[in-house]
Amino acid sequence: VLGAGLVAASPWLGQKFGSVAPNLESISLWVGLVLTVVGSLVLVFADQIATDTLEENLRLSRDNLVLEDNLQFFNDFSSHLLSRVSLNTYVREVIETAVTEGCKDEEQLQKFSYAILGLLAERRHSLFEMGDEYWNFSVYRPDASSGRLICLACRRESPDDEKSEHRSWTPGEGHVGLAFLRGQEIIFSDATSDELKPVLSAKGEQLKQYDEQRYKSLASMPISTDGKQPLGILIATSDRVGRFKNESERSEDDWEREDVLREVAAYLAILFKLIHDAGKSGEDENAQDEG
Repeated sequence: VLGAGLVAASPWLGQKFGSVAPNLESISLWVGLVLTVVGSLVLVFADQIATDTLEENLRLSRDNLVLEDNLQFFNDFSSHLLSRVSLNTYVREVIETAVTEGCKDEEQLQKFSYAILGLLAERRHSLFEMGDEYWNFSVYRPDASSGRLICLACRRESPDDEKSEHRSWTPGEGHVGLAFLRGQEIIFSDATSDELKPVLSAKGEQLKQYDEQRYKSLASMPISTDGKQPLGILIATSDRVGRFKNESERSEDDWEREDVLREVAAYLAILFKLIHDAGKSGEDENAQDEG
């Protein structure tokens, strides 16, 4: 502004003070031009600094958001691991009690199974990020008289549903029966998809009106001591798509929550083995008595 002012005022300064300073007009003109050029260069440089500063601030903001996301991920994962360690500690105590007291009949097996599922349900948020949703943890066992898989114990979002009558399944029927028949895990992010629903959903009288709303994501884990013939099935379900995922469905940001269910199924297998051995021992004693 000063440079432009001197350039504009140089003729007037020459006329006004030309008698005293003959070169004043030329000096004012050149000084004004120099100030104008220098001022313009300063403005360009300052503007570039402001642009660079803005870009740097934006980059730092993006980096901070990434760091916050990473920090949240590690905090959640740490909470998950701590809950997993805690769960394993308490479940081992249940198993030790079962070994000490004995697990020789259906009633005792049911009691210890309920205790383990209760520990799993208490930690469902940190273990599986379960929040305000319909969830279900259940243990199924084959019934010798009917040949069907019956619900031995369960924990659900609704206490009334826990106490209600549960469906039984034939081997190969639904995801429970299919996991038992195959002796393999069945885990899907969305079991209600068009390609999976015909295979995993219940049929006929077994089908309930609420099935598709309640049981969207599921994990069925065989309870086995030899990795072959299952002694029972542990299931976990949710009405939220993506709660449980198989290996092909997981992304790099997903940790494998399903490992928790595998560990619990392994502990349950110890209980099932105890009652199996107790039953076999009773049969041997009966055979000896008859002999």
